[in-house]
Amino acid sequence: MGWSWRSAVWYLVAACGGVVLLPFALPIAVTVYAIVWLYTWTHDPRARTSILQVLPLHPRRVFRCVRALWSGMLDGLGGPTIAIIVTYLAAKLTRSARAQDTAVRDIKYGPQARHRLDLFVPLGREPGGHMPVVVILPGYRWSKTKRARMYRPMAQTLCGDGMFVVLPRVGGAGAGLEDILGDFHQAVQWVFENADNFGGDARRVHLLGYGAGA
Repeated sequence: MGWSWRSAVWYLVAACGGVVLLPFALPIAVTVYAIVWLYTWTHDPRARTSILQVLPLHPRRVFRCVRALWSGMLDGLGGPTIAIIVTYLAAKLTRSARAQDTAVRDIKYGPQARHRLDLFVPLGREPGGHMPVVVILPGYRWSKTKRARMYRPMAQTLCGDGMFVVLPRVGGAGAGLEDILGDFHQAVQWVFENADNFGGDARRVHLLGYGAGA
């Protein structure tokens, strides 16, 4: 079976591309392995005791790790980061004056010292009226609780649309997945138990999760 001129051109271009990229193959491979190993060493607790057994060596495992990292980056950019930035910029561009900060900060919602939340109160609400409540479940590295403040501009913007917004701080240094889930549960339970006290409607509580909080 003879080759067509298009097939010949295709293989010629592929061969030329391979020759051009060959000098960069080793540096790229070393860089990829270094990124995967560094991420594994900093995020996998097993690497502290048996690092050689945890670090991926086979190219297939490295490829899967790279694909997972890339998917996580895209999820983060497409999910919380862009949404927060767009909301913040929209609030800046569409309002002549800076939005008034209506948050009541550091409300205790659980027994631990880390159990604190910010409650954003809508302006212009009628006395005795009950308004919907949105609980933001933030997504960030759970040992960095201060990163919850990145969600404050978005929370204030939602609050301006006529709803209470609750932004809890969850996790902390040494907190595990069960601790995080427990914090979320207690924060939502606090909302249901106290909605009537601050003017929220316990029948209209909505959860809004981003990234790891989703």
